[in-house]
Amino acid sequence: GRPPKIPGNSDVIFNVELVQIGERLSKKFGLSSLPPAQLLEKAKKSKVAGNDKYKSKEFESAARYYREGLEYIQAMTPTKEAPAGDGPEIYEVDEQEEEREQEQQELTIQLHQNLAMTLNNVGSPEALDEALFNCEQAIGINESKASKAFYLKCQVLKKQ
Repeated sequence: GRPPKIPGNSDVIFNVELVQIGERLSKKFGLSSLPPAQLLEKAKKSKVAGNDKYKSKEFESAARYYREGLEYIQAMTPTKEAPAGDGPEIYEVDEQEEEREQEQQELTIQLHQNLAMTLNNVGSPEALDEALFNCEQAIGINESKASKAFYLKCQVLKKQ
């Protein structure tokens, strides 16, 4: 049979049962416990997987991988609390840490730019809004290294 019609503007109550948490969500719980070097490697692998999907014109899948890479990067960036006392903050950063931070910044810009380019190809209004957001994120990190983001931003604005 056919289900009954529900009149417009009706209040409807749904009961939803969580049957399973997918691999992607289960990965999110515990990302912060991984060392930064491991998170950086996972972000790089997500970028490579996204690039492969992009080349195959599987734009939705590519976007998922780029977002996943950005999640790994975000998990690498701890929020620093204000230090106790009135003196200036002093952080000792070794050379290896500086290199990792530089690599993290470059990868973050690349992921934002690749995600923007992918979403530009998807072309829906929501995708274009997200593409514009990602262009602005890349530019905000480092303008001089985000020239691709400026170009993509122009392309997206032209489509909107």
